[in-house]
Amino acid sequence: MLEEIVVKGFKSFIEETTISFSSSNYSLLQDTNVYQNILKGLMFIGENGVGKSNIVQSIQLLLDTLYSNNNIDYQKYFCLFSQEKEMKFIFKFHFPNQIIKYQWIINEKCQFDEKLYLNQTEINLPNSNNRLKLFFVLENNPLFKSLKEYLKNSIYINEDKKLQIYSNSPIMLDKYLKEYNTDFINQFLKIHHFDFQLFYDNELYIQKEGRNEKVPFAFESLGNKTFIQFLPILFHFQKKHGMFLMDEFTIGFHHKLEEFLIRSFMNNTKGSQIIFATHSSNLLKTTLLRLDQMYIVQFDKDKGSHCHKISSYQPRESQNIEKMYLSGMFEGIPNYED
Repeated sequence: MLEEIVVKGFKSFIEETTISFSSSNYSLLQDTNVYQNILKGLMFIGENGVGKSNIVQSIQLLLDTLYSNNNIDYQKYFCLFSQEKEMKFIFKFHFPNQIIKYQWIINEKCQFDEKLYLNQTEINLPNSNNRLKLFFVLENNPLFKSLKEYLKNSIYINEDKKLQIYSNSPIMLDKYLKEYNTDFINQFLKIHHFDFQLFYDNELYIQKEGRNEKVPFAFESLGNKTFIQFLPILFHFQKKHGMFLMDEFTIGFHHKLEEFLIRSFMNNTKGSQIIFATHSSNLLKTTLLRLDQMYIVQFDKDKGSHCHKISSYQPRESQNIEKMYLSGMFEGIPNYED
Protein backbone atom coordinates (compact mmCIF):
# COMPACT_ATOMS: atom_id res chain seq x y z
CA MET A 1 0.00 0.00 0.00
CA LEU A 2 1.03 3.59 -0.55
CA GLU A 3 2.44 5.03 2.68
CA GLU A 4 3.77 8.42 1.58
CA ILE A 5 4.08 10.77 -1.39
CA VAL A 6 6.57 13.62 -1.67
CA VAL A 7 6.10 16.04 -4.56
CA LYS A 8 8.02 19.17 -5.60
CA GLY A 9 7.98 21.35 -8.72
CA PHE A 10 4.87 19.61 -10.07
CA LYS A 11 2.06 21.75 -11.51
CA SER A 12 0.97 24.05 -8.63
CA PHE A 13 3.37 22.58 -6.02
CA ILE A 14 6.47 24.77 -5.76
CA GLU A 15 7.85 23.55 -2.44
CA GLU A 16 8.45 19.98 -1.32
CA THR A 17 5.15 18.66 0.02
CA THR A 18 4.61 15.39 1.89
CA ILE A 19 1.31 13.48 1.92
CA SER A 20 1.17 10.74 4.55
CA PHE A 21 -1.05 7.66 4.59
CA SER A 22 0.25 6.41 7.95
CA SER A 23 -2.51 6.08 10.52
CA SER A 24 -2.33 8.09 13.71
CA ASN A 25 -3.55 7.18 17.20
CA TYR A 26 -7.26 7.72 16.50
CA SER A 27 -9.34 4.68 17.44
CA LEU A 28 -12.40 5.67 15.41
CA LEU A 29 -12.98 3.52 12.27
CA GLN A 30 -9.79 1.60 12.97
CA ASP A 31 -11.29 -1.70 11.82
CA THR A 32 -12.70 -0.41 8.53
CA ASN A 33 -10.53 2.53 7.39
CA VAL A 34 -7.08 1.26 8.34
CA TYR A 35 -5.22 -1.80 7.08
CA GLN A 36 -1.92 -2.81 8.65
CA ASN A 37 -1.43 0.72 10.04
CA ILE A 38 -1.93 2.33 6.60
CA LEU A 39 -4.97 4.49 5.82
CA LYS A 40 -7.25 3.01 3.17
CA GLY A 41 -7.71 6.37 1.54
CA LEU A 42 -7.45 10.16 1.69
CA MET A 43 -9.76 12.96 0.62
CA PHE A 44 -8.54 16.37 -0.54
CA ILE A 45 -10.92 19.30 -0.16
CA GLY A 46 -10.57 23.03 -0.77
CA GLU A 47 -11.75 25.82 -3.00
CA ASN A 48 -11.45 25.74 -6.78
CA GLY A 49 -8.05 26.01 -8.41
CA VAL A 50 -5.85 25.30 -5.38
CA GLY A 51 -4.28 22.02 -6.59
CA LYS A 52 -6.44 19.25 -5.13
CA SER A 53 -6.49 17.28 -8.36
CA ASN A 54 -2.74 17.72 -8.82
CA ILE A 55 -2.04 15.42 -5.88
CA VAL A 56 -4.08 12.66 -7.51
CA GLN A 57 -2.44 13.39 -10.87
CA SER A 58 1.07 13.02 -9.43
CA ILE A 59 0.29 9.33 -8.92
CA GLN A 60 -1.45 9.11 -12.28
CA LEU A 61 1.68 10.46 -14.00
CA LEU A 62 3.76 7.62 -12.57
CA LEU A 63 1.20 5.02 -13.68
CA ASP A 64 0.89 6.52 -17.15
CA THR A 65 4.66 6.62 -17.56
CA LEU A 66 4.93 2.98 -16.53
CA TYR A 67 2.03 1.52 -18.46
CA SER A 68 0.54 3.93 -20.99
CA ASN A 69 1.48 3.62 -24.65
CA ASN A 70 0.72 7.28 -25.29
CA ASN A 71 3.46 9.86 -25.62
CA ILE A 72 3.43 12.03 -22.51
CA ASP A 73 4.15 15.76 -22.70
CA TYR A 74 6.07 16.22 -19.44
CA GLN A 75 6.58 19.92 -20.10
CA LYS A 76 2.97 20.65 -19.17
CA TYR A 77 3.52 19.18 -15.69
CA PHE A 78 6.35 21.47 -14.60
CA CYS A 79 5.35 24.04 -11.99
CA LEU A 80 4.56 27.36 -13.68
CA PHE A 81 5.26 29.29 -10.49
CA SER A 82 8.77 27.94 -9.86
CA GLN A 83 12.09 29.20 -11.19
CA GLU A 84 13.46 25.65 -11.00
CA LYS A 85 12.42 23.46 -13.90
CA GLU A 86 12.66 20.13 -12.14
CA MET A 87 9.99 17.77 -10.85
CA LYS A 88 10.72 15.53 -7.91
CA PHE A 89 8.58 12.66 -6.66
CA ILE A 90 9.12 10.15 -3.86
CA PHE A 91 6.68 7.26 -3.52
CA LYS A 92 6.94 5.08 -0.43
CA PHE A 93 5.07 1.76 -0.39
CA HIS A 94 4.57 -0.67 2.49
CA PHE A 95 3.86 -4.37 2.02
CA PRO A 96 4.36 -7.28 4.46
CA ASN A 97 8.09 -7.42 5.26
CA GLN A 98 8.79 -4.80 2.58
CA ILE A 99 9.28 -1.05 2.55
CA ILE A 100 9.86 0.18 -1.00
CA LYS A 101 10.91 3.76 -1.75
CA TYR A 102 11.10 5.07 -5.29
CA GLN A 103 12.56 8.50 -6.11
CA TRP A 104 11.90 9.97 -9.53
CA ILE A 105 13.32 13.28 -10.77
CA ILE A 106 12.49 14.81 -14.17
CA ASN A 107 14.76 17.64 -15.33
CA GLU A 108 13.97 20.47 -17.74
CA LYS A 109 15.10 18.31 -20.69
CA CYS A 110 12.62 15.65 -19.56
CA GLN A 111 15.43 13.27 -18.62
CA PHE A 112 14.80 10.86 -15.74
CA ASP A 113 16.87 10.19 -12.64
CA GLU A 114 15.63 7.22 -10.63
CA LYS A 115 16.54 5.61 -7.33
CA LEU A 116 14.90 2.53 -5.83
CA TYR A 117 15.26 1.20 -2.29
CA LEU A 118 14.06 -2.06 -0.75
CA ASN A 119 14.15 -2.01 3.05
CA GLN A 120 16.67 0.88 2.89
CA THR A 121 19.00 -1.00 0.53
CA GLU A 122 19.48 0.70 -2.83
CA ILE A 123 18.66 -1.51 -5.83
CA ASN A 124 20.82 -1.43 -8.95
CA LEU A 125 18.66 -0.23 -11.83
CA PRO A 126 19.07 -1.48 -15.42
CA ASN A 127 19.98 0.82 -18.28
CA SER A 128 17.04 2.17 -20.25
CA ASN A 129 16.67 4.78 -22.95
CA ASN A 130 12.96 4.76 -23.61
CA ARG A 131 11.17 3.57 -20.45
CA LEU A 132 11.40 3.97 -16.73
CA LYS A 133 14.02 1.74 -15.18
CA LEU A 134 11.43 0.92 -12.56
CA PHE A 135 9.33 -0.76 -15.25
CA PHE A 136 12.02 -3.36 -15.97
CA VAL A 137 12.57 -4.01 -12.27
CA LEU A 138 8.85 -4.62 -11.78
CA GLU A 139 8.69 -6.93 -14.79
CA ASN A 140 11.80 -8.99 -14.00
CA ASN A 141 12.48 -8.94 -10.26
CA PRO A 142 10.14 -11.22 -8.24
CA LEU A 143 10.96 -9.29 -5.06
CA PHE A 144 8.78 -6.48 -6.41
CA LYS A 145 5.79 -8.64 -7.36
CA SER A 146 3.52 -7.03 -4.73
CA LEU A 147 4.32 -3.54 -5.96
CA LYS A 148 3.86 -4.52 -9.61
CA GLU A 149 0.41 -5.99 -8.96
CA TYR A 150 -0.58 -3.05 -6.78
CA LEU A 151 0.31 -0.50 -9.45
CA LYS A 152 -1.21 -2.45 -12.37
CA ASN A 153 -4.47 -2.98 -10.48
CA SER A 154 -4.88 0.78 -9.98
CA ILE A 155 -7.51 2.87 -11.77
CA TYR A 156 -7.75 6.59 -12.48
CA ILE A 157 -10.96 8.50 -13.24
CA ASN A 158 -10.69 12.10 -14.39
CA GLU A 159 -13.23 14.89 -13.94
CA ASP A 160 -14.92 13.89 -17.21
CA LYS A 161 -15.50 10.34 -15.90
CA LYS A 162 -12.97 8.82 -18.30
CA LEU A 163 -11.25 5.72 -16.93
CA GLN A 164 -7.57 4.95 -17.22
CA ILE A 165 -7.07 1.23 -16.58
CA TYR A 166 -3.63 -0.35 -16.31
CA SER A 167 -4.58 -4.05 -16.24
CA ASN A 168 -6.73 -6.37 -18.37
CA SER A 169 -9.44 -6.75 -15.75
CA PRO A 170 -13.05 -6.31 -17.03
CA ILE A 171 -13.67 -3.00 -15.28
CA MET A 172 -15.44 -1.04 -18.02
CA LEU A 173 -19.17 -1.67 -17.65
CA ASP A 174 -19.66 -3.18 -21.11
CA LYS A 175 -16.77 -5.64 -20.66
CA TYR A 176 -17.93 -6.50 -17.15
CA LEU A 177 -21.47 -7.29 -18.33
CA LYS A 178 -20.23 -9.46 -21.20
CA GLU A 179 -18.17 -11.52 -18.75
CA TYR A 180 -20.37 -11.59 -15.65
CA ASN A 181 -23.80 -10.33 -16.80
CA THR A 182 -25.88 -8.53 -14.14
CA ASP A 183 -26.17 -11.16 -11.39
CA PHE A 184 -23.62 -9.76 -8.95
CA ILE A 185 -24.65 -6.15 -9.54
CA ASN A 186 -28.33 -6.98 -8.97
CA GLN A 187 -27.47 -8.91 -5.83
CA PHE A 188 -25.61 -5.85 -4.53
CA LEU A 189 -28.53 -3.56 -5.41
CA LYS A 190 -31.00 -5.85 -3.66
CA ILE A 191 -28.93 -6.23 -0.49
CA HIS A 192 -28.60 -2.47 -0.16
CA HIS A 193 -32.27 -1.74 -0.96
CA PHE A 194 -31.91 0.15 -4.22
CA ASP A 195 -35.25 0.46 -6.05
CA PHE A 196 -34.16 -0.87 -9.45
CA GLN A 197 -32.58 -3.88 -11.14
CA LEU A 198 -30.54 -4.26 -14.34
CA PHE A 199 -31.23 -6.38 -17.41
CA TYR A 200 -28.61 -7.06 -20.06
CA ASP A 201 -29.10 -8.67 -23.46
CA ASN A 202 -26.53 -7.01 -25.71
CA GLU A 203 -28.07 -3.74 -24.44
CA LEU A 204 -28.43 -2.60 -20.84
CA TYR A 205 -31.82 -1.72 -19.33
CA ILE A 206 -33.03 -0.56 -15.93
CA GLN A 207 -36.33 -1.61 -14.41
CA LYS A 208 -37.74 0.39 -11.51
CA GLU A 209 -39.32 -1.47 -8.62
CA GLY A 210 -43.05 -1.91 -9.18
CA ARG A 211 -42.84 -1.05 -12.91
CA ASN A 212 -42.96 -3.38 -15.93
CA GLU A 213 -41.12 -1.06 -18.31
CA LYS A 214 -37.42 -1.60 -18.98
CA VAL A 215 -35.76 1.77 -19.56
CA PRO A 216 -32.65 1.93 -21.78
CA PHE A 217 -29.53 2.72 -19.78
CA ALA A 218 -28.84 5.76 -21.99
CA PHE A 219 -32.07 7.38 -20.74
CA GLU A 220 -31.08 7.18 -17.07
CA SER A 221 -29.89 10.11 -14.97
CA LEU A 222 -26.22 11.08 -14.84
CA GLY A 223 -26.04 10.00 -11.20
CA ASN A 224 -27.47 6.53 -11.77
CA LYS A 225 -25.31 5.92 -14.84
CA THR A 226 -22.18 6.98 -12.97
CA PHE A 227 -23.16 4.85 -9.97
CA ILE A 228 -23.70 1.71 -12.07
CA GLN A 229 -20.40 2.25 -13.87
CA PHE A 230 -18.76 2.59 -10.44
CA LEU A 231 -19.88 -0.85 -9.22
CA PRO A 232 -17.50 -3.04 -11.31
CA ILE A 233 -14.68 -0.84 -9.99
CA LEU A 234 -15.79 -1.42 -6.40
CA PHE A 235 -15.99 -5.18 -7.01
CA HIS A 236 -12.51 -5.07 -8.60
CA PHE A 237 -10.95 -3.59 -5.46
CA GLN A 238 -12.72 -6.13 -3.27
CA LYS A 239 -10.74 -8.85 -5.07
CA LYS A 240 -7.45 -7.11 -5.89
CA HIS A 241 -5.17 -4.58 -4.23
CA GLY A 242 -4.55 -1.23 -5.89
CA MET A 243 -5.26 2.52 -5.86
CA PHE A 244 -8.54 4.09 -6.91
CA LEU A 245 -7.68 7.65 -8.01
CA MET A 246 -10.52 10.08 -8.68
CA ASP A 247 -11.14 13.69 -9.63
CA GLU A 248 -14.61 14.77 -8.49
CA PHE A 249 -16.22 11.35 -8.66
CA THR A 250 -19.30 12.66 -6.87
CA ILE A 251 -20.73 14.76 -9.73
CA GLY A 252 -24.40 13.79 -10.15
CA PHE A 253 -24.61 11.91 -6.83
CA HIS A 254 -26.93 12.64 -3.92
CA HIS A 255 -24.92 13.28 -0.76
CA LYS A 256 -26.18 10.04 0.77
CA LEU A 257 -25.00 8.08 -2.27
CA GLU A 258 -21.56 9.72 -2.06
CA GLU A 259 -21.25 8.62 1.53
CA PHE A 260 -22.57 5.13 0.76
CA LEU A 261 -19.90 4.52 -1.90
CA ILE A 262 -17.04 5.72 0.30
CA ARG A 263 -18.31 3.59 3.19
CA SER A 264 -18.70 0.56 0.91
CA PHE A 265 -15.09 0.88 -0.23
CA MET A 266 -13.81 1.17 3.34
CA ASN A 267 -15.93 -1.71 4.63
CA ASN A 268 -15.37 -4.18 1.80
CA THR A 269 -11.75 -3.83 0.70
CA LYS A 270 -8.42 -4.82 2.21
CA GLY A 271 -5.08 -3.62 0.93
CA SER A 272 -6.62 -1.08 -1.50
CA GLN A 273 -6.79 2.70 -1.21
CA ILE A 274 -9.16 5.37 -2.50
CA ILE A 275 -7.58 8.78 -3.15
CA PHE A 276 -9.86 11.55 -4.34
CA ALA A 277 -10.36 15.30 -4.72
CA THR A 278 -13.78 16.71 -3.90
CA HIS A 279 -15.83 19.79 -3.06
CA SER A 280 -18.36 17.76 -1.06
CA SER A 281 -18.09 19.04 2.50
CA ASN A 282 -20.73 16.49 3.59
CA LEU A 283 -17.96 13.85 3.46
CA LEU A 284 -16.26 15.58 6.40
CA LYS A 285 -17.81 13.20 8.93
CA THR A 286 -16.01 11.12 11.51
CA THR A 287 -18.65 8.42 11.02
CA LEU A 288 -17.32 8.08 7.46
CA LEU A 289 -13.65 9.12 7.49
CA ARG A 290 -11.06 9.54 10.18
CA LEU A 291 -9.62 12.96 10.94
CA ASP A 292 -6.23 11.81 9.59
CA GLN A 293 -7.88 10.97 6.23
CA MET A 294 -9.05 14.55 5.59
CA TYR A 295 -6.67 16.97 3.87
CA ILE A 296 -7.29 20.69 3.31
CA VAL A 297 -5.58 22.07 0.17
CA GLN A 298 -4.79 25.77 -0.24
CA PHE A 299 -2.85 27.99 -2.64
CA ASP A 300 -0.45 30.75 -1.62
CA LYS A 301 0.93 33.24 -4.13
CA ASP A 302 4.47 32.73 -2.80
CA LYS A 303 4.43 29.07 -1.76
CA GLY A 304 2.04 27.65 -4.33
CA SER A 305 -0.16 24.72 -3.31
CA HIS A 306 0.19 23.31 0.18
CA CYS A 307 -1.97 21.09 2.35
CA HIS A 308 -2.53 19.96 5.90
CA LYS A 309 -4.59 17.34 7.68
CA ILE A 310 -7.62 18.37 9.68
CA SER A 311 -6.21 16.22 12.48
CA SER A 312 -3.39 18.78 12.85
CA TYR A 313 -5.97 21.14 14.43
CA GLN A 314 -6.73 18.45 17.03
CA PRO A 315 -10.53 18.67 16.92
CA ARG A 316 -12.49 16.15 18.94
CA GLU A 317 -13.89 13.19 17.05
CA SER A 318 -17.38 14.02 18.33
CA GLN A 319 -17.38 17.55 16.87
CA ASN A 320 -19.21 18.55 13.68
CA ILE A 321 -16.24 18.68 11.31
CA GLU A 322 -18.23 19.89 8.29
CA LYS A 323 -19.68 22.81 10.27
CA MET A 324 -16.24 23.72 11.57
CA TYR A 325 -14.80 23.62 8.05
CA LEU A 326 -17.56 25.76 6.57
CA SER A 327 -17.11 28.31 9.36
CA GLY A 328 -13.47 28.71 8.32
CA MET A 329 -11.81 27.04 11.30
CA PHE A 330 -9.63 24.80 9.10
CA GLU A 331 -9.18 27.37 6.29
CA GLY A 332 -9.44 26.18 2.69
CA ILE A 333 -12.78 27.84 1.87
CA PRO A 334 -13.44 30.61 -0.68
CA ASN A 335 -14.03 34.17 0.52
CA TYR A 336 -16.40 35.38 -2.18
CA GLU A 337 -18.52 38.43 -1.45
CA ASP A 338 -22.29 38.31 -1.92
